[in-house]
Amino acid sequence: MNDMQNIVEIYGVYVQTITANEQRRQALSAFYLSVVAAGIALLASEKEIEYLAIAVPISIVSLVWFSTIQYFRNLAKAKFKVIAELEDCFEIKPFAHELGYYKLEKGKCTIGLTHLELIIPSVLFVASSIFIVYRIISLFPFCHS
Repeated sequence: MNDMQNIVEIYGVYVQTITANEQRRQALSAFYLSVVAAGIALLASEKEIEYLAIAVPISIVSLVWFSTIQYFRNLAKAKFKVIAELEDCFEIKPFAHELGYYKLEKGKCTIGLTHLELIIPSVLFVASSIFIVYRIISLFPFCHS
């Protein structure tokens, strides 16, 4: 095999890793959402459960979920930089062209998908944190006077 064939083979494998990472990110987001939904369902079905027993894990899961999305976002950025370097060897640069077209259209789409994905864990974290603080403050006697 010559150098160009090696580069093309590496390029193909590398592009597949982007798809695999995207699938992992989606699977993890579905898992985190399922955990939160299970917590909320438990809260709705059990009358005697302490709300803090659900709110604290939800806030923790939300932080981990947020961090996971950020991790995969940064990993994807790094992978696309490597792809751009590999494309320097090609006459046709599909990802570079796509990025160029995307940037031309970006004015129409001001929020990236990752930013939209971060909304759910952010809202869950803020809501559960507010509830935790409220619940803890309400436990003190001076709040009941």
